[in-house]
Amino acid sequence: MGSKGYISRKGEIYKTELILDFIKVTPRIILDKFNIEMHLRKDQLFLLFSKPYLTRNMFFYILLMRFLCNSSKSFFENNYEYSTRIPFGNGPWECINSVCEFKNKKTINRISRKPNTQIKLNKFTAEFQCPECMLLYTKNSIVDWHRNLLKI
Repeated sequence: MGSKGYISRKGEIYKTELILDFIKVTPRIILDKFNIEMHLRKDQLFLLFSKPYLTRNMFFYILLMRFLCNSSKSFFENNYEYSTRIPFGNGPWECINSVCEFKNKKTINRISRKPNTQIKLNKFTAEFQCPECMLLYTKNSIVDWHRNLLKI
Protein backbone atom coordinates (compact mmCIF):
# COMPACT_ATOMS: atom_id res chain seq x y z
CA MET A 1 0.00 0.00 0.00
CA GLY A 2 2.90 2.32 0.67
CA SER A 3 4.34 2.06 -2.81
CA LYS A 4 0.93 2.89 -4.28
CA GLY A 5 0.37 5.92 -2.06
CA TYR A 6 -2.31 4.54 0.28
CA ILE A 7 -0.40 5.17 3.53
CA SER A 8 0.29 8.61 5.01
CA ARG A 9 3.65 9.66 6.37
CA LYS A 10 2.22 8.98 9.84
CA GLY A 11 1.31 5.42 8.88
CA GLU A 12 -2.43 5.97 8.47
CA ILE A 13 -4.16 4.04 5.69
CA TYR A 14 -6.10 6.15 3.19
CA LYS A 15 -9.05 3.76 3.26
CA THR A 16 -11.46 5.87 1.23
CA GLU A 17 -8.99 6.39 -1.63
CA LEU A 18 -7.98 2.73 -1.54
CA ILE A 19 -11.58 1.51 -1.73
CA LEU A 20 -12.62 4.02 -4.40
CA ASP A 21 -9.67 3.00 -6.61
CA PHE A 22 -10.40 -0.67 -5.93
CA ILE A 23 -14.04 -0.23 -6.99
CA LYS A 24 -13.02 1.66 -10.15
CA VAL A 25 -10.92 -1.23 -11.48
CA THR A 26 -12.92 -4.20 -10.19
CA PRO A 27 -15.56 -5.36 -12.65
CA ARG A 28 -19.14 -4.73 -11.51
CA ILE A 29 -20.03 -8.39 -11.97
CA ILE A 30 -17.43 -9.41 -9.37
CA LEU A 31 -18.52 -6.73 -6.89
CA ASP A 32 -22.14 -7.87 -7.28
CA LYS A 33 -21.36 -11.59 -7.17
CA PHE A 34 -19.64 -11.34 -3.79
CA ASN A 35 -21.89 -8.52 -2.54
CA ILE A 36 -18.76 -6.47 -1.83
CA GLU A 37 -19.99 -2.94 -2.46
CA MET A 38 -22.58 -3.32 0.29
CA HIS A 39 -19.74 -3.80 2.79
CA LEU A 40 -17.86 -0.72 1.63
CA ARG A 41 -20.19 2.04 2.78
CA LYS A 42 -18.32 5.12 4.00
CA ASP A 43 -19.66 4.75 7.52
CA GLN A 44 -18.11 1.26 7.71
CA LEU A 45 -14.70 1.94 6.17
CA PHE A 46 -13.07 2.08 9.61
CA LEU A 47 -14.01 -1.60 10.04
CA LEU A 48 -12.15 -2.81 6.95
CA PHE A 49 -8.84 -3.44 8.64
CA SER A 50 -10.13 -4.52 12.03
CA LYS A 51 -9.62 -8.12 13.14
CA PRO A 52 -13.32 -9.05 13.47
CA TYR A 53 -14.05 -7.90 9.91
CA LEU A 54 -11.21 -9.94 8.37
CA THR A 55 -13.14 -13.20 8.56
CA ARG A 56 -16.49 -11.78 7.40
CA ASN A 57 -15.57 -11.06 3.80
CA MET A 58 -12.50 -13.01 2.78
CA PHE A 59 -13.27 -12.51 -0.93
CA PHE A 60 -12.80 -8.78 -0.52
CA TYR A 61 -9.30 -9.25 0.90
CA ILE A 62 -8.29 -11.69 -1.81
CA LEU A 63 -9.47 -9.22 -4.46
CA LEU A 64 -7.69 -6.40 -2.62
CA MET A 65 -4.44 -8.41 -2.72
CA ARG A 66 -4.90 -8.81 -6.46
CA PHE A 67 -5.62 -5.09 -6.81
CA LEU A 68 -2.45 -4.14 -4.94
CA CYS A 69 -0.05 -6.78 -6.30
CA ASN A 70 -1.69 -8.30 -9.42
CA SER A 71 -2.11 -11.66 -7.67
CA SER A 72 -2.52 -13.05 -4.18
CA LYS A 73 0.62 -15.16 -4.74
CA SER A 74 2.64 -12.03 -5.53
CA PHE A 75 1.21 -10.37 -2.42
CA PHE A 76 2.76 -13.05 -0.20
CA GLU A 77 5.96 -13.76 -2.11
CA ASN A 78 7.28 -10.27 -2.77
CA ASN A 79 8.76 -7.79 -0.34
CA TYR A 80 6.64 -4.73 -1.10
CA GLU A 81 6.95 -1.50 0.81
CA TYR A 82 4.42 -1.26 3.59
CA SER A 83 5.01 2.40 4.32
CA THR A 84 6.00 5.57 2.56
CA ARG A 85 9.58 6.45 1.75
CA ILE A 86 11.45 8.63 4.18
CA PRO A 87 12.21 12.07 2.72
CA PHE A 88 15.95 12.35 1.95
CA GLY A 89 16.47 8.62 2.58
CA ASN A 90 18.23 6.89 5.47
CA GLY A 91 21.77 8.25 5.03
CA PRO A 92 24.57 8.65 5.63
CA TRP A 93 24.70 11.85 3.56
CA GLU A 94 27.52 13.68 1.83
CA CYS A 95 29.20 16.88 2.93
CA ILE A 96 28.87 19.53 0.20
CA ASN A 97 31.44 22.00 1.56
CA SER A 98 33.99 22.62 -1.22
CA VAL A 99 36.76 23.45 1.32
CA CYS A 100 36.13 20.47 3.59
CA GLU A 101 38.59 17.60 3.25
CA PHE A 102 35.54 15.26 3.43
CA LYS A 103 33.67 16.90 0.54
CA ASN A 104 31.46 14.35 -1.28
CA LYS A 105 32.14 11.81 1.48
CA LYS A 106 29.23 10.43 3.50
CA THR A 107 30.14 11.90 6.87
CA ILE A 108 26.68 13.09 7.96
CA ASN A 109 24.89 10.43 9.98
CA ARG A 110 22.01 12.44 11.44
CA ILE A 111 19.68 15.02 9.92
CA SER A 112 16.68 16.97 11.11
CA ARG A 113 13.55 16.54 8.92
CA LYS A 114 10.60 18.87 9.29
CA PRO A 115 7.32 18.83 7.35
CA ASN A 116 6.12 22.17 6.05
CA THR A 117 2.64 22.43 7.53
CA GLN A 118 1.83 25.86 6.10
CA ILE A 119 0.97 24.48 2.68
CA LYS A 120 -0.97 21.36 1.77
CA LEU A 121 1.80 19.84 -0.31
CA ASN A 122 3.90 17.13 1.26
CA LYS A 123 6.89 19.46 1.47
CA PHE A 124 9.82 18.71 3.76
CA THR A 125 12.93 20.55 4.83
CA ALA A 126 16.02 18.82 6.16
CA GLU A 127 19.05 20.26 7.90
CA PHE A 128 22.39 18.57 7.28
CA GLN A 129 25.53 19.29 9.29
CA CYS A 130 28.95 17.84 8.56
CA PRO A 131 30.57 16.72 11.84
CA GLU A 132 34.03 17.44 10.40
CA CYS A 133 33.72 21.02 9.08
CA MET A 134 30.43 21.90 10.86
CA LEU A 135 28.86 23.27 7.66
CA LEU A 136 25.09 23.42 8.11
CA TYR A 137 22.92 23.36 5.00
CA THR A 138 19.27 22.71 4.20
CA LYS A 139 17.41 21.01 1.38
CA ASN A 140 13.75 21.16 0.46
CA SER A 141 11.76 18.39 -1.11
CA ILE A 142 8.26 17.54 -2.21
CA VAL A 143 7.12 13.97 -1.79
CA ASP A 144 4.47 12.72 -4.18
CA TRP A 145 3.00 9.90 -2.09
CA HIS A 146 0.96 8.52 -4.97
CA ARG A 147 4.09 8.01 -7.04
CA ASN A 148 6.36 7.72 -4.01
CA LEU A 149 8.87 10.08 -5.58
CA LEU A 150 11.20 12.53 -3.93
CA LYS A 151 11.97 15.75 -5.77
CA ILE A 152 14.80 17.86 -4.36
